[in-house]
Amino acid sequence: MQRVWHQPMNVRRLPLAALLSAVVAIAADIGIRAAGEHWLDVPPDQSYLSTTVIVVTVVAATLLATIVLALLGQTQARPFSVFRLLALVVFLLACVGPLLARLGWLPGTQINGDTFLVLMLMNAATAIVIVAFLTTLPREHVRQIGF
Repeated sequence: MQRVWHQPMNVRRLPLAALLSAVVAIAADIGIRAAGEHWLDVPPDQSYLSTTVIVVTVVAATLLATIVLALLGQTQARPFSVFRLLALVVFLLACVGPLLARLGWLPGTQINGDTFLVLMLMNAATAIVIVAFLTTLPREHVRQIGF
């Protein structure tokens, strides 16, 4: 099978992919938080682990990722490859906040190891879900003729 350099994208599928990724990421993050509260030493009254913060953060991340992918689809020949690279950079930057909080370098914020683990798992789950949905659903499959 012949490989195609260009990665065509169906922009009309982006809203559905964004909606599905936001719903699945919110569910995954709330599940991770609940598991951390149940099985680990994560206090249930932390403001940065509230349902409102999770929903707002995931929706904002999904909206921003969808806009970036739509712009890449208009300007790049391989938007999904570039998007995955950008998502990795953003994921690493998102991990800086919990790391600084764990080290006690954020004023007024000191978190234990279990809370740090939950925050890192939530970041990873959100990134994986957003990248998975936004790079598979909007992809336009090109029919190739030949062997």
